[in-house]
Amino acid sequence: MAIVTASAVGCATTERPVAFEQPTSGPEPGFTVPDGGQSIEASVDSNELNLCPSNECPFPLLTCASSTYLCDVNPLSNDQNCGGCGIDCTVRGIGSLLNAGFGCVNGACTMFCSTVGRPYADCDGVLENGCETPLFTGTNCGACNDACPPSQVCRAGTCADKCLHPTVDTECGCKDLQNDDANCGACGIACAREPVGFPAPPPNAIYGCVGGQCNRLKCDTREHSWTDCNGDLQKPNSDGCEVDLSKPLDGHCGTCGVQCASGEKCGVDARASGPPSLECLCRPGETRCAETGIRMTCANLDIDPANCGACGRRCPGGSHGIAVCRAGTCGVVCDPGWLDCNGFEGDGCETNAHQDPANCGACGVKCDGGESQACVAGKCVVEECQESDPQ
Repeated sequence: MAIVTASAVGCATTERPVAFEQPTSGPEPGFTVPDGGQSIEASVDSNELNLCPSNECPFPLLTCASSTYLCDVNPLSNDQNCGGCGIDCTVRGIGSLLNAGFGCVNGACTMFCSTVGRPYADCDGVLENGCETPLFTGTNCGACNDACPPSQVCRAGTCADKCLHPTVDTECGCKDLQNDDANCGACGIACAREPVGFPAPPPNAIYGCVGGQCNRLKCDTREHSWTDCNGDLQKPNSDGCEVDLSKPLDGHCGTCGVQCASGEKCGVDARASGPPSLECLCRPGETRCAETGIRMTCANLDIDPANCGACGRRCPGGSHGIAVCRAGTCGVVCDPGWLDCNGFEGDGCETNAHQDPANCGACGVKCDGGESQACVAGKCVVEECQESDPQ
């Protein structure tokens, strides 16, 4: 049996490693197929030893007061039993130290820095002040002491140009000098909306800055997405900017010339992330399940877990698994080591087949020793029989 000893790690002030000792003598517990099957992966030859059910834990596993099953605690990674039973790292969670929390790493309570939202780091190495350094500044961009040059700024943890295309860095800030009506060609040069001596602009067009020059015709996009789809704006007798791409128009869905196929409809995908944009929706194999104005929800009823078999029929979730839809029927895909033994989708994958001796490796597969025999990684633990043990 593996002997586990932990140093006095209380996560109080510093990180200290935990020493785990491998057995110095005697065989390690082995494993057998549940229900008295042939021994497998035993550390000794099963032909030489009589093997009996064991409640002893293979290294480095432990059985603690909080355990649900025998040997279900790994002190190398368990935050509530880090290095030994009852040593709780989580008592120093995010918030008790600046932008920091604690978790169990290789049996030692270890500080980690928050990466939610804006990242921080422990650049000074002082545990008491946590993760004191933001990694989104020009002096610490993405890493400690990684400074950006004066011509750049820190953006999302990476040094980048100060201005995003098409703007450029000017004395009046980041400006698009090619198209900015208030800064046309240079800072402070404003273009007149109704320049003297020029005819009235065609419909939905205005005079403004184009190519760094004033008094040029362009589409008015201040309130709508007027666009010159037929390309005649600069020609005599132009019809101006004739298409408003902010509306779901036949033949111009989101972009000039985009025609939706039969059965499709131009709209905004209600389930899409990011800024709303028009596109052809409800493609072949999809059903229009909801529509409010230009926003709509289209779903493949064969595979969509939010609309499985019918619009609005959501597959239940549950713990330790994810809901799926197959051929219009709800199901669940379990996390590794977990099974849905009761057949009820609502509670997900409720059975721990890695550790439950009543379902060791598979539903209903019981270890011979029942609850007094450990199940580890889906296999029943055995050890050499003592003289007093039944065989």
